[in-house]
Amino acid sequence: MKIAIIGNGLIGSISSIYLSKKGYKVDCIGPELKKAKEKIKGINKETTFSKYNSKEILVSPKFKRKDVIENKRISDNYFEKDNHNFFSLEIADEMGLSKFWGANLPIHYLEEFISNLDLNEEENKFLLDLIPMLNVQDYYKNKFPKFKSDFYKLRDKFEINSSILSIFQERLDINNLPNYKYSNAIFGSDSLKFNNCKRIKGKVERINLTSEKFLTEILIDDGNRKFHKKYNYVFLASGTIGSYRILMNSLGENRIYKLYDRIKHHPMISTLTFIPHIPYPKSHIGMSNLDLKLSIDKNEIVINFHPLESFLKNKFISSFDDKKFLFLKFIFLIIDKFSSIPFSPIWLIRRMYIAAIYLPSNLSSSYIGYENQKVKIIGGLRSDFEKYVMKNLWGKISKELKTKKIFNLFINPLKLKIGADFHYSSSLVNYTDKNGIVKVNNKKTNLIVLDPSSSKDLPIANPSLFFISRAIKMLREI
Repeated sequence: MKIAIIGNGLIGSISSIYLSKKGYKVDCIGPELKKAKEKIKGINKETTFSKYNSKEILVSPKFKRKDVIENKRISDNYFEKDNHNFFSLEIADEMGLSKFWGANLPIHYLEEFISNLDLNEEENKFLLDLIPMLNVQDYYKNKFPKFKSDFYKLRDKFEINSSILSIFQERLDINNLPNYKYSNAIFGSDSLKFNNCKRIKGKVERINLTSEKFLTEILIDDGNRKFHKKYNYVFLASGTIGSYRILMNSLGENRIYKLYDRIKHHPMISTLTFIPHIPYPKSHIGMSNLDLKLSIDKNEIVINFHPLESFLKNKFISSFDDKKFLFLKFIFLIIDKFSSIPFSPIWLIRRMYIAAIYLPSNLSSSYIGYENQKVKIIGGLRSDFEKYVMKNLWGKISKELKTKKIFNLFINPLKLKIGADFHYSSSLVNYTDKNGIVKVNNKKTNLIVLDPSSSKDLPIANPSLFFISRAIKMLREI
């Protein structure tokens, strides 16, 4: 049996490995950055990436990385789309977004969703063997025995959880822990080993959904030529935006007459917080360290807390390398010597966290469409967002944080660009059944959409682990 998995991001790669281990003949098809760069050569489109580094919006400092900037520049030209008030991100490279972001795996908040999938023993073992899970606070406790934190005293009382990150502990350098830069300790930073699975480097332009009964034909452009291949089953895993583009281009006259479909995502706000009883050590992981879930006005809200010091070092470290700033670097080292003295500058900083606050998707109102061979996304928020969130919900969040000994330092939150959460789903729910199977004229096809685009659910916590688990379950359909 021949199987194609379209998409070489996290879900596509993991699914390809899983099926090849079960003995299936699998082709994993997705673009390569080098080929994508060659494909857009000669296109003199001015990139708009520079504005994402301006004060106009606040997104992760990872957007200052040269490799991220270059990848986005290439990808934005390779995957053409019109974004209106929406910050979208597609990656024309292996491992997709996880190549740069890694992932927080908030098992404590995803347990109900994953449990409802009812994965069998084989499926669970495969995921546990493949995906590393590092408990940040446990790591600090074991590696820095003299480090003092009241996390374990406050954990149950205030329902604060340690972040669980997809990081290989054996690859960690205790003196240079992962932050906003590249680290091979972060799962997804490097390509996975495909073993017996064949990797086809190219872009799928169209799937022939009306091809012969037991085979589905796809059209691939590898940069040098366009060619067709036939498969018994085709699994689409190109992300909520990419899979939408491919399917819309494939449906043709069979497309449901709908100009736009809903694309779910989490609106985001951010603030600076002071958590006096839960500091982070001098050497710390610069990603999310703590997770907190709040229920306010029947809204579930999840907050990830990122160490402020890592953000500051990332912002100013290049300046420290400049000879003109050697004095500034010297001053910092002197201040650091007194970091154990209460209320000294570094003592305070190591108790300050940037709070990334994820709000429910029902507070967003964004839509995705396909016109003139191009994806178009219109970002929006619920009509009462400013009045309800910024003037009502925000105050309640601040009060709730205070009851947990987390002190908000901003009068008003920072509102991030719409779409900057990168948690997208549901764009293809009108074209698939509950198992992700694409239907044409009410008839099932051999095309199954594995990624979040076929999911009606979008958990409020970082949903990566849920969607990976969901994809593994959906592979049972063959």
